[in-house]
Amino acid sequence: KAVLSLGAGVDALLRHPRLPNVPIVRFVDEDLSQRMGDYVVAQVTMHHRLFTRYAADQRARAWRQLYPPAAEETSVGVMGVGAIGSRAIEMLKPLGFDMRSWSRSPHAIAGVEGFVGRGSLDAFLSGTDILVCLLPLTPETEGILDYQTFRKLRRRLEGGPVVVNAARGGHQKEADIVRALGDGTLGAASLDV
Repeated sequence: KAVLSLGAGVDALLRHPRLPNVPIVRFVDEDLSQRMGDYVVAQVTMHHRLFTRYAADQRARAWRQLYPPAAEETSVGVMGVGAIGSRAIEMLKPLGFDMRSWSRSPHAIAGVEGFVGRGSLDAFLSGTDILVCLLPLTPETEGILDYQTFRKLRRRLEGGPVVVNAARGGHQKEADIVRALGDGTLGAASLDV
């Protein structure tokens, strides 16, 4: 009568050659949403506070003072406002970041500037310093984390904009990430996929 996916994503299930024509129900787990939110907060704050730069300087024995911007001067854009994306936003907001969201359908979240649909993607990206991907993997979102997307991000952070992909590997084009990190289009990336 239905297929219940025990994982957060159903992209692999949808490609199954013998998938029956029945409703598909995805699993939403409070613990998973919390843990994914924890991961996103850790990655965003690590990049915002320049931890990797300090660690690299420490290894190189280069003692430079770096001054990260205040949280309210840093824009975190979350792509995908489902159970996990909205939890990540809920956890980041009290830290003072300027929050933005992008999704295919409207989600009104107090204190978050929302962008809806493909037509608003460029406007969303142009004001984003740290891009967090929590999108479902669909034909429309496959490969969305590419060089053209990275070039549209705001360039306010020391070292350049950052991408955090905690969704699916199919969202990213690895060669484009390597290229963007190499030429400074991206300052850093955290890839949990």
